[in-house]
Amino acid sequence: MIFRLKQYLHNRSNDFIDSFDPNAYLYLSRAIDLFDLGAYGDSLTDALSGFEVTKTTIIGVDKDFIFPLIANLSFAMHFKKIRLIVN
Repeated sequence: MIFRLKQYLHNRSNDFIDSFDPNAYLYLSRAIDLFDLGAYGDSLTDALSGFEVTKTTIIGVDKDFIFPLIANLSFAMHFKKIRLIVN
């Protein structure tokens, strides 16, 4: 069974390589690393107040190491401060 799984993952990785430009992921990763929402206001609430939407949905998982659940809760709090409907 392990060997079948290994073969499946190998085949899927080849599909991924054939379908996506790896340079796009390098640039996207760099843009994410360099983006600073805090540069758009004195506080996170100020930065988020520039959003031109009336509602948003925040989705997260409790085991996410990059975006921990507490970060999503913080965003929800700041969105509510600017009277944005949060689902």
